[in-house]
Amino acid sequence: FKFVVGQGLPKISYNTYLDTYVLISFIVLTIIALGVALVGFLEKNVSEITALDIDRAVLYLSMGVFVIWHIISGHIAFRKINDRK
Repeated sequence: FKFVVGQGLPKISYNTYLDTYVLISFIVLTIIALGVALVGFLEKNVSEITALDIDRAVLYLSMGVFVIWHIISGHIAFRKINDRK
């Protein structure tokens, strides 16, 4: 499968915009997962009220970062597509 797919892909030595988008999306999702793990740790070792407050902060922060990242990347992709025309 890898051999067949490798033949169909272009041979380029640089990251495309899609590569950068996927990489940054993985980084954002990893940070969100670390925030959820932190909340679980705090709930067991500190207090439940503190964990709930931090959970709410992680939720709003991660939602904001997620939405802003997709708005920015969508705008950049739209500009790149229009520049080619």
